[in-house]
Parts: sequence; structure tokens; C-alpha cells
Amino acid sequence: ELWQWLRLSPRDPRYHRDGLNAECLALSSAERAAAQLLLRPSVFHLLGRAGLARHLVSEAAQVRSALALLLFCPRRSESAFDVGRRMYRLWLELTAAGLHGAPMSACADDPATREAIERRHGVPPDRRLANLFRVGRAPAAVPVSPRVPAAELLV
Repeated sequence: ELWQWLRLSPRDPRYHRDGLNAECLALSSAERAAAQLLLRPSVFHLLGRAGLARHLVSEAAQVRSALALLLFCPRRSESAFDVGRRMYRLWLELTAAGLHGAPMSACADDPATREAIERRHGVPPDRRLANLFRVGRAPAAVPVSPRVPAAELLV
């Protein structure tokens, strides 16, 4: 799925339209070239079998250097709509405070990982881990991710 969203070459007709382009990801030219080769599904699969793929996509260094990890734990009884609304409000509040929040959604999406985090951090039974943010200082200049024009999305 990641490969389908990556726009690593400015020659890609979708580079400035949608997805994750090299500028948005703040990739140097060397990182972009490496990503074009190593993240290609056939190559990445082989790297995975050799036990090397995880080193390419690991965020361990970013997690270890974060100012904080923020567990977002709404009440289990809240609707998905309300949880989403509150999560995005929290994210905007972090940004307004000069911080950068990077969601680590896989931690909440995987049932075993979610339960382990909830146990380890004493999340009360009436709440659930809906997301986890890696929090740090916002960079001075934030690259803009290309988006499909809203007029094309609204029906």
C-alpha cells in the first residue's frame, strides 16, 4: 500500500497531486534514489525475507528521541465519529502549541499491541487506546503534502 502512495520522482504525473512525495517526506536526493529502489515491492519482499526490511522503515530512532509519547484513550462508549473529532482536535492543539504529533496508528490497530500498551500504562477498563502520538518540536519549515483538489472530492 505504501508503494502505491509514494511519489518519489518529480516525473510522476501525480507528484504534485496526491500521495507522499519526496519533498513532503523531506527525503534527500540519495534517500529518494534509495527509496525508489529498495521500497519497490519485489525488492522490499526480498529484503524482508533476509530480515533487512525492518531497518529501512524503522522509526525506532525517532521514537527514542521524541519529547513524549502521548496515548489517546477515549471512553469505550464514544462513537467512532466523536473519537475521530477529539483525536483531530488534540492533534491541532499540539500543533498550535508548537509541537509536532506523528500518529503511530499501528500500535492501536493491532489488538495484541494495543492490549499490551493498555496494560503497561494502566489504561482504565472504560477507556481504550485509540491512537498513540510521537510528540516532538515542530520543524521550522514544514513541507506541504499534495492533495487532490476538494472540488474533485465533493459530489
